[in-house]
Amino acid sequence: DSDTFFIAANLQGRIWEYDRDLQMLLRSIPLVDMDMDTEGLAYLQDGWIAIAVESNFIQVVRIDENTTSISGSSSEVQVYQPSAPPPRYNAGFEGVAFRRPRHGLPGRIFTGQEYRPMRVLQFDHMLGLPPFVQRSYLNGTLVVEEPWDAEQTLSTYLNDISGMTYDETNDTLLIVSQESSKVIRVEPGTGAVKETLSLANTSTSEGIALFDQCRMAI
Repeated sequence: DSDTFFIAANLQGRIWEYDRDLQMLLRSIPLVDMDMDTEGLAYLQDGWIAIAVESNFIQVVRIDENTTSISGSSSEVQVYQPSAPPPRYNAGFEGVAFRRPRHGLPGRIFTGQEYRPMRVLQFDHMLGLPPFVQRSYLNGTLVVEEPWDAEQTLSTYLNDISGMTYDETNDTLLIVSQESSKVIRVEPGTGAVKETLSLANTSTSEGIALFDQCRMAI
């Protein structure tokens, strides 16, 4: 919608906005009173952005052209807890993706736990609902699905999940692995791997986005 890229970085507590060529920094937006261990972003729509944080929460915030900072105490911030904290230190959520609403179905958020075990969780996100403080699997306010075992299904291809995005054109998840230097295309309902792409000369791939009719930024 803005024709720009938004980027999060590990333990930085802010979001950067760059131009479409990733050459010019347009904004640096600090996150105040929020989890600082940001790991991945997904653009929803209407200015809403989902942030994956290492403690296994998804924070949904709204950014418009006038946003200079985002406060965790704001009534507009939405917090989802789809999982318990990761079983191992620094092995929590690394990526988040979004399938837009269609055919009467609500939007769907996907998130991936890095490793030991790798997990891919999904839940509905109702755009346009009033803001809320938190929805959690713990009290039944958030219904979370895990229709396939990512550790078992993906370990043949990947050693970790470091980022993801949803390909609306093909109705598939694209998952990037930092340790394996690879991108895979996955059927989100079954985990079936449809395609693999090796990444040359890199061992630091931790984010992925699609733009301009399936050009890919990693």
